[in-house]
Amino acid sequence: MSSSRAPYAAAAGGAVVALAVFGYVLTTVDGQARADLMFELAKSAIGVLPLAFFGVIVADMIRRRDADQAHQREIDAYRREFRHDVLAAYADLKAARRTLRSAGFAEPWTAPLNDALLQVFDEQMERLSTSQLSLERLKREAKGSRALFTLETRIATELETLETYVNDVVREWQRSRAAIDVAGRSEQLGAWPKYAAFIDYDDSFGVAVKALHRIDDALLADLRREQPKP
Repeated sequence: MSSSRAPYAAAAGGAVVALAVFGYVLTTVDGQARADLMFELAKSAIGVLPLAFFGVIVADMIRRRDADQAHQREIDAYRREFRHDVLAAYADLKAARRTLRSAGFAEPWTAPLNDALLQVFDEQMERLSTSQLSLERLKREAKGSRALFTLETRIATELETLETYVNDVVREWQRSRAAIDVAGRSEQLGAWPKYAAFIDYDDSFGVAVKALHRIDDALLADLRREQPKP
């Protein structure tokens, strides 16, 4: 038996038991007492039965409302955590880019690299790699969210765009990092087109910024119960 029918079943069961007891009592009293008992029962039924019936209905409505609210709170908690993870992955991506640029990797150098610079470079590329893995996980979750997001397709598509953008940069690092060593020159990094576009002052990073904004708009619309932007 489903939980939604339980209150009605309990009420029906109670009525059956009460009628059985009443029937037994009727068989044990004389005619006048039986008539008096029936009269009193009729008066009580007029006042009590409607209240009992509506009481069961109201109790069930309250239970359903509370269950729906609890379910919605769980969905909202998941959405907030999902948004937090998206923003954290993007923050790592942006912080890695800023650190690399501040260390002087935005433009080719003629001076040789040293251990300290290569350490900064590798640390930030590893940070990018971690960001990409987080975005990849979030993309899979969005595709399998089973309508937890109103704009599930948009969120998954923009996460795909963002994850692909970062992954292209990370792949160049994975393939070509071994060719760069101490006493190498940072101008070699200019031969990494995805990295060069990511680190440079051109508009390529706008791809990531636009994707993040569209994802966040969709997530915030759900949390605020707003109509998402087209």
